Amino acid sequence: MRRGTRGRWAVRWRGAFVAGSLAVGGPVVGQQLPDADRLLAAELPEVWRVGAMEGAVWETFGRLSAAAFGPDGRLYLLDGLRRAVVVFDARGEFLHEIGGPGEGPGEFGSASELAVLADGTVVVGDLRRRTLHLFEPDGAYRDAIRLEAGGFFRMEDLHASPRDATFFQGGGRTVSMSISQGADPAEMRRRPILEVDPSRGAVATFYQATMPEPREAPGDAFSSTDSGPIRLNLSAAIPPTWQPQLWVAPLPDGGLAVVESAEWEVRLLSPSAAVRTTLARPNLRPTPVTEEMAERDRDRRRREFQASGGGDMIEEMSIESGRYWHEIPVIAEMRGSPEGVLWVERSPEWPDGEVRVDVVRWDGSYLGTLATPFGLPDAFGPDGVAVWIEQDEFGVQRAVVRRIPPELR
Repeated sequence: MRRGTRGRWAVRWRGAFVAGSLAVGGPVVGQQLPDADRLLAAELPEVWRVGAMEGAVWETFGRLSAAAFGPDGRLYLLDGLRRAVVVFDARGEFLHEIGGPGEGPGEFGSASELAVLADGTVVVGDLRRRTLHLFEPDGAYRDAIRLEAGGFFRMEDLHASPRDATFFQGGGRTVSMSISQGADPAEMRRRPILEVDPSRGAVATFYQATMPEPREAPGDAFSSTDSGPIRLNLSAAIPPTWQPQLWVAPLPDGGLAVVESAEWEVRLLSPSAAVRTTLARPNLRPTPVTEEMAERDRDRRRREFQASGGGDMIEEMSIESGRYWHEIPVIAEMRGSPEGVLWVERSPEWPDGEVRVDVVRWDGSYLGTLATPFGLPDAFGPDGVAVWIEQDEFGVQRAVVRRIPPELR
């Protein structure tokens, strides 16, 4: 790939911007999973961990925002506060860092998303610069994908394809940014999932998700930011608490698993984006939200925010907005392993239910349900390893690598 080809990478998010056409799926064939949970007694033994209150800069994390494994088992941790990627080998030994704060090539205005592709390419999402930075496996800067969004932009999760050196961008808990104006509610509901092939310079819409319609118009919380010599006023549309989110997991054949509903529904898409089937557990229903529930949750989040010392602007704006979705979605989050095993975390039963994770293969077979204190891994790796980003009572973050038993891979 040639370096410094920013113009080639321009992607426009308004109008007909895609490099390919949106694939339209055929009729949806539903596949209903069992009504009752089949609880699993699987153990997740710890392999190694990293993170400390005091020590070297690389092990005293500021704010870990994403994690990814390379094909050789290396672990990449994105420290959003320091704006750097910290790299460890498969045994947990520190190797080097990638990036850092700044406006030059390979430097980050912000750093929130991370993926490592099948060929070892490292991709970092930079919301402030509206850029996806590409690095070689050894950390050398390669190229940048500039996302031109007009007056509207969101930085979404990055997902490496297990099949080849491509990746998807879409889904996750996002904040929609609009320059000098409020975000359009209709536009906020449309969630395109992009497919990116760095080797060919190809960016296309793979699938257009449409999220549930809110009962009230989204509200805005305003802030401003410096962008070089120009000061931009930004309107950040903070989603209501418990609003259904778009969740995406790549499948081994190049397709995707997608959650775009408040129900327990997972759409399985083919490599051409046709809907092959929808996995469902219709007996599990969203929980209606009362004002008392919202007030109790708001008080809990305020206490936790104050105890953490603050600093998370998005969380603070979300608490102060006081806005809640009218129901708690069944699915809280979803991730998938390179082998195509989907881990679907359910929202705990209100108010203090345990975390349950449904484990399903991409062929639709239900493996069972984990009642685990760990929740979902932040990333799956080769040979059954996975990493969880955890925080202790002192606010110290650690990355804990555990091994998943063969029957759940």
